[in-house]
Amino acid sequence: MSDILKLEKSKDQSKRERKNMKQLKNELKEYIRLNKLTPEMLHRLVDRIEIKEDGPPKIYYRFANDFFNA
Repeated sequence: MSDILKLEKSKDQSKRERKNMKQLKNELKEYIRLNKLTPEMLHRLVDRIEIKEDGPPKIYYRFANDFFNA
């Protein structure tokens, strides 16, 4: 893969990550003043939760990049 293609791919990934972060920020703004997590909030912010028998739960957030889902 040429350097230009790598840079373009990286640029596209960065754009997607910025868009996801902006969406997450907007979602969180709606709930920042609330003191209680409601089922609706949970469903809007969390994509899925995986629970393995031998480890802690892994939470996959909506609008999050791989950094948050690591």
